[in-house]
Amino acid sequence: MTTRDDNPKVFISYSWSSPKHEEFVLNLAERLMADGVHVLLDKWDLKEGHDKYTFMEKMVTDPDVAKVLIISDSKYATKADSRAGGVGTESQIISNEVYSKTTQEKFIPVVTEYIDGVACLPAFLKPRIYVDLATDEVFFDEYEKLLRNIFSRPKIVKPVLGKAPSFLFDESPISVNTASIFSSVKDSIEKEKKSYKRLVKSYLSKLLESIESFRITETSEEIDERVVESINEYKPYRDQFAELVELLCDYGLVNTCRDEMFSFFENSLALNEPSSNMGSYNDMWFDNVKYMNQELYLYFITILIKSSEFDEIEFFLTEKYFTRGIRGRKVKDFTEFNSYISVLDKRRKNRLKMNRISITADMLHDSANVKGISFDSLMQTDFILCMRSILNLNDYYNRWFPRTLVYKGRWDSEAFELFLRAESKSHFEIVKKLLLIKSKEDLIEKFSAADKAYNLQNWRFDYDRIPFESYLNLESLYNG
Repeated sequence: MTTRDDNPKVFISYSWSSPKHEEFVLNLAERLMADGVHVLLDKWDLKEGHDKYTFMEKMVTDPDVAKVLIISDSKYATKADSRAGGVGTESQIISNEVYSKTTQEKFIPVVTEYIDGVACLPAFLKPRIYVDLATDEVFFDEYEKLLRNIFSRPKIVKPVLGKAPSFLFDESPISVNTASIFSSVKDSIEKEKKSYKRLVKSYLSKLLESIESFRITETSEEIDERVVESINEYKPYRDQFAELVELLCDYGLVNTCRDEMFSFFENSLALNEPSSNMGSYNDMWFDNVKYMNQELYLYFITILIKSSEFDEIEFFLTEKYFTRGIRGRKVKDFTEFNSYISVLDKRRKNRLKMNRISITADMLHDSANVKGISFDSLMQTDFILCMRSILNLNDYYNRWFPRTLVYKGRWDSEAFELFLRAESKSHFEIVKKLLLIKSKEDLIEKFSAADKAYNLQNWRFDYDRIPFESYLNLESLYNG
């Protein structure tokens, strides 16, 4: 590919058909020269004493000549086909090159005349794609096309050949379930197609089916192993979902897809319980799906916080989730996504004699490898959801327990970043929205009431009490 400083050499082959045609060719040559093309033309470069046939052959076969422009009108076509005169000799040399060793791209037919709607071209050039400079209406567009060809700077560039999608060779369920539709969703969002909303809905429906396919329907001594195995298998879906939410945020489409996303979470929450057509069942069968729903919701809110989508957060934390199952119809709040996973934190812990505080927290921590989302940000979201629930729900059984905070460590009582920043007025406004409070004074009053209602002094990891006040940066919050 040429650069801006290159001057590609071009030879012009034409017929001296008429003074008007010669003037056209000369004007074209001058225009090309002005645009940085080194034009070789008989009127300029064929001098007295030169062998004109040697000149013609050299221009056609010289590797330094990048292109040969064949300016074809009716006279040129006739002379070339009958091998008459200089054009006949020249075209014979060109045709031999076209049919033999030279690349096709070197020879560019340029049509300047039509007869009965048919381009005037010699027989050996009729199958070739040509540049049409026959009329003023198309001249400028076609001239640009010619210039781009000479400089190897096409208007439409062939994309770089990529690698085959990994899902084609992946043995995990994602290879057959959601990868294809997700690719269409990404394309529709990135290219701002009108179909994006319909495709998002289709993708979320497929994702829901995939999560449901992980449901366990039998009990064994090592059911916890099957739960852990299925959670590991589901991780590509989580990563894909997180990428979708990031895309929606980046393109400002979260609000327009709000109903589709809410419907997905509402339907996924229903998978936490047995369906109405189930006979006998074991509650542990649903623990893997409970984990998946909790993690998806945690990532969802984390990305919304990261993208400052506070109105959307307010909607998803305020709206009620309606579910229907074998236990009847229920209206639930966001805390339903914060389930106790007994098969992990009780059965597995006891069976393997694991000296761990929370296996659920361990798995959330160990798999926190989604690009752009740190585990610290997940812990912060976990804490925010906890505070939102205990400050406003006033129901002991409907609260969000922040299991991931076990990773804050025994000696780490530093406030989360959002609350450290809330020493300023602008960031405290964000805290007000997230915690549904009116002021610092309101927060203190609500926290005091929650402390008594939920007995927060006993919210511990092993022997360590959760230092709510420190994580909130309560003393130093903006108070204006």
